[in-house]
Amino acid sequence: MIGGGFYERGNMTGAYVGSSPERIFDTFLKGKPLNSEYIDYYGRLERESRVSIGDTAIYAFRTQVFVTRANVALVRGLHDGVPEIVHFERRG
Repeated sequence: MIGGGFYERGNMTGAYVGSSPERIFDTFLKGKPLNSEYIDYYGRLERESRVSIGDTAIYAFRTQVFVTRANVALVRGLHDGVPEIVHFERRG
């Protein structure tokens, strides 16, 4: 996972899901509510037939990067459809 834990108060609305970089922004799945009592490292999405096990999911949500042990990527250009990784930090 790139990012960290999912927080209910982080207002995550969903994720782009796909099996290839060329098609990843074609499918947006709505997120399911999370329990506000804890950090959940497993996000929940509405199920759809066009999604398969092993597909990539891209989320944008609030995370507390300073406490995570996850890899962190800063990405720009998502709104314009030309995503570019600006910075990548691998946590050990």
